[in-house]
Amino acid sequence: MKIPYALTAAIDVPTRHLHMAYAIKQGFPRLGQTPIHPTDSISIACYGPSLKDTWQSLTRPIMSVSGALQFLAERGVIPDYHVDMDPREEKVQQLTPVIDGVDYLMASVCHPRVWDLLRGQKVTLWHGVSGKETLDFLKRYDPNQLLISGGSAVGLAAIQIGGLLGVRHFEIHGMDGSIRDGERHAGPHYGHKQGGIQWDAGGVTYQTSKIMSNAVAEMLNMIEQFPIFCVFHGEGLQQALVREKHYENACCADETEKAQRVRELIAHIYPMLSETEYKFWETLNGRLVGA
Repeated sequence: MKIPYALTAAIDVPTRHLHMAYAIKQGFPRLGQTPIHPTDSISIACYGPSLKDTWQSLTRPIMSVSGALQFLAERGVIPDYHVDMDPREEKVQQLTPVIDGVDYLMASVCHPRVWDLLRGQKVTLWHGVSGKETLDFLKRYDPNQLLISGGSAVGLAAIQIGGLLGVRHFEIHGMDGSIRDGERHAGPHYGHKQGGIQWDAGGVTYQTSKIMSNAVAEMLNMIEQFPIFCVFHGEGLQQALVREKHYENACCADETEKAQRVRELIAHIYPMLSETEYKFWETLNGRLVGA
């Protein structure tokens, strides 16, 4: 699917590189790669409005993103992992207070204040790609590291990071891609207001934004192109489009029988050329088969 809108990055390239340089100097371990286990799964808690409806059905291990960490912790659920990649200073508030027991998997582009906040916690660093400038910078200052193409929303990066943790089955909560009752998130969010875009799916007109629309399209492309199996929980634009597409490897949780089949699917795996700089996954060259 074509990505709908051309958007500019949250920060300019020189500032991005300053953030990354500061993060590299902190000495945190880098994200590595665990061999894929064909039946392992993980729950990803995104911060869309429907997380309020489904959080009690999260199953471990749990990976939160954005404000979902605090949302869950306030309800007595401590995620196993948390992923963030927003470089803006105001997003540091979204990580406050620090939650003990969480494995923080943080992009090097995050604001420098993040590293002081997380000092003493379990932190793993990863690099997100944002154009050729990122590759040139990392070849010079932090070579031979894995790279993540995070896309327009951190939930997309979380799926790729899940792959590096050895997972290809995902239970996805709160990835709505749409606004509900005027709210973009399940709780407080420290960012600018967005909206003004409509997208029809499943007989419903959803309110969304340019960046959310891009993320929705990118998620559909991931389902079609990546060796992953996804069950989407909650209701929103993303879920409605997944339902419309009738994917073999993805569906919504209320499609009970299909969801069970998706959870049991495995993939034939073949080796990937080692020279690619974008080795996030083992390559899928084959058909989906029952477990």
